[in-house]
Amino acid sequence: MSLPSDAAPGPTRRRPLLPVPSLILRIVGWTALAAALGLGAFVAYQLWFTNIQAGNAQDRLSVEFTARAQAAAPSTGTYEPESLPLAPIVIPASLEDPAGLDGGSSTDPDEEPLPDLIVETAPALGQPIGRIVIPDAEVDWVVVEGGRRSDLTLGAGHMPWTPLPGQPGNSVISGHRTTYGAPFRHLDRLEPGGILTVEPTIGPHTYQVVATRAIDPGDTWVMDQWRGAWLTLTTCHPEFSATQRLVVIARLIDGPNAEAILGA
Repeated sequence: MSLPSDAAPGPTRRRPLLPVPSLILRIVGWTALAAALGLGAFVAYQLWFTNIQAGNAQDRLSVEFTARAQAAAPSTGTYEPESLPLAPIVIPASLEDPAGLDGGSSTDPDEEPLPDLIVETAPALGQPIGRIVIPDAEVDWVVVEGGRRSDLTLGAGHMPWTPLPGQPGNSVISGHRTTYGAPFRHLDRLEPGGILTVEPTIGPHTYQVVATRAIDPGDTWVMDQWRGAWLTLTTCHPEFSATQRLVVIARLIDGPNAEAILGA
């Protein structure tokens, strides 16, 4: 039997209010959960999505570099070693010295003159300059011109105030260690004597590692210019941190410009 429409309602039961401490704890808990979810999403973006971005960029850059290499028109020049200071790097005694690496022209008057230096022009920022391959560090990446944040999201970046790989002086290439493909994640595996190759438009140049070290971010001497042909690789150190820089320094031992530079 239903109640008549004018029946008096019964007393309303109200949920008891939470004590103030419990309410605060609940708010803090929900805030912490939201922060954890946001942090998790950010980490996933950094460690997963940025790798996909870099991979897609590498596919495009590989095609662009092939086209650039085919259209390249390098010029010639002369290497003048006296215009650069000696490198402040001690070559390990265990490493064999490639012929002519330390410079010094022969006095034999019948010796054929050294070949001209093959010179190429750097592309615009963000454009590919070549490919770097380091089997010991699982590196096979197209390198772009530039050290800006936007350049390093594409892969390893060549510092534009240093010479291109294969040219006299000290060419510097930097790369991420944990995000955007982490091209230099395993750079710490390199040891003196290790071999790496950089291929700009004028052809592949082979380098031999002579030193690896951790330095402070303010130690900019590793980007100075030195006599001969050098390649310096830099990345953050330790992994997942930026308190230091891991630096690998290598010297040219072979390539289209090796005779012109090492024999001078």
